[in-house]
Amino acid sequence: MNGNDKAITVTLMGKFQIEGPGGKLDEKSLHSKKGMKLLVYLLLHRKRPVPSQELGDVIWSEGQSENPAGVLKNLVYRLRISLKVLGNDSYIVSSHGLYAWNSEIPVVIDLEVFEEACERIKQEKPADIEEQKRDYEYALECYTGPMVDTLQEETWMISEATYYNALYMNAVKELASIYQTTGQFEQMTEICRRAASYDPLDEELHYWIIKGLAGQGKDDLAIAHYEETVKMLQERLGVWNLDKLKHAYREILQNKRIERRSMEDVFEEFGEKEKPTTVFFCQYEIFQQIYRMEARRLERLGLAEYVMLLTVNVRGRSLDEKQKADIEQKAMKKLKDIISTSLRIGDVASEYSRTQYVLLLPACTYEDCAIIARRLIRKFDTGFRNFSVTITYETEEVSLQSPNGIVNQK
Repeated sequence: MNGNDKAITVTLMGKFQIEGPGGKLDEKSLHSKKGMKLLVYLLLHRKRPVPSQELGDVIWSEGQSENPAGVLKNLVYRLRISLKVLGNDSYIVSSHGLYAWNSEIPVVIDLEVFEEACERIKQEKPADIEEQKRDYEYALECYTGPMVDTLQEETWMISEATYYNALYMNAVKELASIYQTTGQFEQMTEICRRAASYDPLDEELHYWIIKGLAGQGKDDLAIAHYEETVKMLQERLGVWNLDKLKHAYREILQNKRIERRSMEDVFEEFGEKEKPTTVFFCQYEIFQQIYRMEARRLERLGLAEYVMLLTVNVRGRSLDEKQKADIEQKAMKKLKDIISTSLRIGDVASEYSRTQYVLLLPACTYEDCAIIARRLIRKFDTGFRNFSVTITYETEEVSLQSPNGIVNQK
């Protein structure tokens, strides 16, 4: 242990554990969350004595004790007894209202080991890519998970937890970029999946997962992951501007088929497994391409076709933002079910925003579109009985140009 038979090792990532020459303690065997908080605070601030008032604010952040000094002394006393399992040394010392970890006893804390590994990469900045890769791999080996939940709840630990999480995520993304250069796509996918299990809402992690799957030739898995991720981020964050994910998705579509194939392969690949019976629901990027194709075809043939925008509106002064968002989500789900069962197999639909669907309606006149809209709204009003919700619609002719005359280039 660090060349010293008195050294203590401390684990704060994933779990709490402190181990010394005589034994070890974990959160369960310590029998005291307050004792654990006190011990961790002293360990992380072991380079200075900590005043009793500061410790009191840390331990009893939810409300001051009637006798803070006395209760703190009692807590320290019980903690010292628990620490005897580690060895015979005096681990916590005190004097004149100050408490400190015994400076003569060296400590190795997993958080600090990980931080040092990351800092060493910044300072040394190895030029050789293989050396960079080894350094980042070692840093990620040092990271065994986010800080233990009991500590993340504490106000004084939030900034610490955020800092170490940011260090980890940065290291993962840097290594993913290196793995792309070295062609190690399986490893790229593995480290990013692990990181995404800690922070599933990080768009860039999912970008690297998609790149990793595509790099392994697993295009279908990559596309499925893209679709699941886009849906999750839109539902949970209301985020629609996912340029990085869309870039990876377009790359897959562009590179998906580069070898020579037969006509039989074409039908096998493009054909649907079962005969379709309802509207074609697709990702917005696909809808965009279908729209552009239709606009070109209609321009050439001189025909008219219409696109419709359906919007969910929630009104209610007594509703807070969370309640409104919950109603919007349920209304959008109901509206999707109605669209899916009410339109024809030649129609195309896509979720356009958090509260909107866009429809492409071939072979329909403007009057037909109005009839369709009224039918959808009537079914919604019948099936979704919430008077704070209304559905409105807009209809516009499909065109290579927007209504204001600007050519649609994007």
